[in-house]
Amino acid sequence: MTSLTAEPSRSGCLSLLSRRLLLALLVAVTWIPVAYLLGSRGEGFWLLFPLWVLAGAYVLRAIPAPRAQYKGRLVKWCIGTVVTALPIGYCFAMAYLMGATVAWKEILIAIWFFAASLEILLLYLFQIFDALRLRLSRGRGRVGRMVALIGTRLVLYGLLIPFLLPTFSLHRVKFTSRLPPPEMGLTFEDVRFPARGEFRMNLAGWFFPLENNQGTVIACHGVGANRGDIIEIVWILREAGFQVLCFDFRGHGESDGHTVTYGFRERQDVLGAWDHLMTRHDVDPNRIFGFGLSMGASSLLMALPELPGMKAVVVDSAFSSLDKMVRHQYRFVPGSLVEIPAAFTRMIGWLDSGLRVEQADAAAAIRGLKVPIFFIHGLDDAIIPADCTRTLYEGYGGPRKLRLEPGAGHGRTAELDNERYRRDLRAFFLGQATDQ
Repeated sequence: MTSLTAEPSRSGCLSLLSRRLLLALLVAVTWIPVAYLLGSRGEGFWLLFPLWVLAGAYVLRAIPAPRAQYKGRLVKWCIGTVVTALPIGYCFAMAYLMGATVAWKEILIAIWFFAASLEILLLYLFQIFDALRLRLSRGRGRVGRMVALIGTRLVLYGLLIPFLLPTFSLHRVKFTSRLPPPEMGLTFEDVRFPARGEFRMNLAGWFFPLENNQGTVIACHGVGANRGDIIEIVWILREAGFQVLCFDFRGHGESDGHTVTYGFRERQDVLGAWDHLMTRHDVDPNRIFGFGLSMGASSLLMALPELPGMKAVVVDSAFSSLDKMVRHQYRFVPGSLVEIPAAFTRMIGWLDSGLRVEQADAAAAIRGLKVPIFFIHGLDDAIIPADCTRTLYEGYGGPRKLRLEPGAGHGRTAELDNERYRRDLRAFFLGQATDQ
């Protein structure tokens, strides 16, 4: 640390500059191809960041090494154990709650992300603000030093929330769905197909064939889940006489990637599912329908302008725009001050993954379309407010139907009154299937 901060000689300055240029070159030649290969610069950054720090701080001595806040060896060991155990515990707990499985590969990725990449970055942030505090405290009395300490800490923690929120939202652990329960009697085939778009993302799915069917439904799950999360919907649709294709979005289940963009790129996954159906001889291209839940619903709506042959869709618990959802996360911030953390969150999302929040706009996407849409939302939804579906419904000029269910939380309308949910889906899809 001293060698990097002490007043260097001219030759030492040049040597330090050359080492930093070499580090910058190393970052460029590794990050760009890895980000392109993975389909997200955020994935590339979190994968390579500890290696850059290792090369820059300990090999090239071009940057300061990350400095722990606590000096004792026992304290450091305890903290290291905790930050390693947290992602492991989270993975197994979530897999148990979801009725899913988690591969050891995904657990190791979670440990790398949380205990290595994120932890090192946070150490650097604390290091920077400590240096700022010392600079502001220089030459000041006790009160001045206290003000500098409190002020820098408030700014730091104020920035951490809009930094960590998009970081954890964009990068999630992938949980693999268990097979459909045998008692459901669902026959299916495993399928893999590419999403549309610049980056080749291979998606994993199940296709549930049915002879003499009423049509085929593309079923889209919500964020953090997988195709098995909507198996009850598949059963309802099959019972009504429809074939179903359900798949894992990118960054979910068994599909490629570890970055979620809340419809910004997931709409390309829906388009890929459509393209896959177009290659099947057992699918009537004039009778394809869509069902989406939460993020899957909004992704489906964003894809609709490029799916002119879509017969009808049902969207449950959709958000109208991602920008509105970002602001919703900071609803506790008073008045116009909400724009400060919201702007920082949008910036982090763009820097991390290239996500442009303002372009993930389902309400704008369906404006001018004429596809029949059935909007469903629970009035007690604390995650995506029901006002989002009201906005979608009121702004849509095509054939539409609305159901707002009192007492239902996020995506829980089917659980609250399963029989009515089955009747509604069956009646809507069959009504559109027979409407020529």
